[in-house]
Amino acid sequence: MGEKNATAAARDRSLRAAQASSDAGKSEEARTADRGCGKPKQGAGDGSTNREKLSRTLTDKKNRARESLGRTEALTGVALGCFLAWVPMTFQSLNIVGDKGEPVLDTVYLISICTLLLTQILIGIEHRHCALWLAKRTARVGSAITMAASTLLLPVAAGWADGESAAGAFAASIALTTASGVVSGVSSGLFLAQFGILMSKFSAKATATIAALGYLCMSAFFCLFSFFGPLESCLFAASMPVISSFLRDTGASTQKGKQAIDDKPLPAQTEPASPENRRQLRHLTLALALCCALIGCANELARTL
Repeated sequence: MGEKNATAAARDRSLRAAQASSDAGKSEEARTADRGCGKPKQGAGDGSTNREKLSRTLTDKKNRARESLGRTEALTGVALGCFLAWVPMTFQSLNIVGDKGEPVLDTVYLISICTLLLTQILIGIEHRHCALWLAKRTARVGSAITMAASTLLLPVAAGWADGESAAGAFAASIALTTASGVVSGVSSGLFLAQFGILMSKFSAKATATIAALGYLCMSAFFCLFSFFGPLESCLFAASMPVISSFLRDTGASTQKGKQAIDDKPLPAQTEPASPENRRQLRHLTLALALCCALIGCANELARTL
């Protein structure tokens, strides 16, 4: 009788243990199901979505990289190259005036440099009023046309100087030489200020791109200019500011360019409030002035040679 009771008790314990194991398994399955509902497993569709997102991200990065040399920057860079090429074409080569016209060219160049410097000083003093006027279309087109006109005056002045040494011819040559120097200096000063205002509205990355492209185009245009005869050289040099103005305004007609060129005046220019910042600004201005003087001397030596 005792053995039967022991056997029954053992069987009951086995049944309770099996039931507890079964309940634990069900609880684990329930917890697993709950976790599965909270965070579903990644299927083939999710992997395809991630790949599409990655592809779109790479495409956006490529588009942003291409925008670093966009249409506005490219047109502005070529326009800057045309403007920079006008200087050596007009003043650092004898293609336009010939060998006998070098004294006239030197005189025009000296008058033009002094007039340009005076124009830049006046623009700097009255920058608030001048910036509003320089942004107008009449000023942009007018400065380009007067630059072209001053270029066309050069061979005429050299021709009068090379003619008979009559009093009338000498006076005409002096008048044309002075007019060419003054007109070229004032118009190129205005043109340079317009480019300065435009370049100040671009980012540092875009400015570096425009400047690099401009100097490359200047070298290419001047190399092409060296193969022309006197008439072709004069017309080609006179066309440079006109083409530059057209390309610059075309670049300004884009959405990015409209944000750069407008009829609004520049913000008020004030010195930094901190004495240390003012000291650093004076040192930077002095360093830039010395660099410009060094580059100017190098250019004059190259022109003389």
